[in-house]
Amino acid sequence: MKVIGITGGVGAGKSTVLRYIREQFKARVLQLDEAGHKVIEPGEDCYCEILEQFGEEVLLPEGRIDRQALGEIVFRNQKKLEILNSLVHPAVKKYVTKAISQAEQDRCPLLILESAILFDTDYDAICDEVWYIYADEPVRIERIRKERGYSEERIRGILANQATEEFFRSRCSYTVENNGDWEETCRQIDERIKQL
Repeated sequence: MKVIGITGGVGAGKSTVLRYIREQFKARVLQLDEAGHKVIEPGEDCYCEILEQFGEEVLLPEGRIDRQALGEIVFRNQKKLEILNSLVHPAVKKYVTKAISQAEQDRCPLLILESAILFDTDYDAICDEVWYIYADEPVRIERIRKERGYSEERIRGILANQATEEFFRSRCSYTVENNGDWEETCRQIDERIKQL
């Protein structure tokens, strides 16, 4: 089984690329953001630990953790952010390791691991190679505006806090250009997967 890491900035079109690879190549796709959401659900690894650290003020009425309330707490307090990361990151790693083992048992030929912060969390080390999904900034801005309805000011703030193109290109083994010519994007994906 091959493990491909997929990364890139917001608005680059990672989700569309993932959907294509899942459908065309029967790949198993694991998104680290989704894994992070799962490990804080009631009954999962981090749930009780988060309640111990942050109190019941982070609970929704039905008993699930209110990610927005939790986000507001850690956004204002670096120490609390570090505490949250120390709880969630090991649980996500455990979740990913389990998912990879299951994919191997199922004889899955291809597993895709997606995260905008793949390198920050050292997940690149478990990938056979890492792809950078690239789109020009104006294309990304327009995609984010359409999908999320954000103002240009808010979008530019988000983009300013992300890793640079140079950072991604210097660390990734392959770049998929995704500026709007979907047939060309698919050709690049198909070509690289055939090489694997």
